[in-house]
Amino acid sequence: MAKEVELLSPIYEEMRVIPGAAAVAGEVVTYGSVLGFMLIDHSAAQVAAGESAALITKAAKCKVIKNTGQVWVPGEPVYWDASNSWFTNVPGILDLAGHVIEDVASAPIIGYINFDGMAELLVT
Repeated sequence: MAKEVELLSPIYEEMRVIPGAAAVAGEVVTYGSVLGFMLIDHSAAQVAAGESAALITKAAKCKVIKNTGQVWVPGEPVYWDASNSWFTNVPGILDLAGHVIEDVASAPIIGYINFDGMAELLVT
């Protein structure tokens, strides 16, 4: 599996959580109502032992897997589409994940965002 999110910024916020299952670095995880991604791999044995892991909830710059049919424009919101394991600029009933920080044409599978897994909690 390709990394869904790659942290590119030294500026980020994290929560310490016990994931419900094993997870790999860069995998997007929903923990309660918070969207985040794993900083490092977390094995099934670590989950079983109740060991916590770093879940990144905010990051100034991340490289992400995007829907290849979309053009992304800086400032527009992006959403996490768990069923396709990519980020999209089409909201539907998806979780708000942040906003675009670099122009991207439709063909590339990579985009750059300001990740904010807490953004959905701020929408009223």
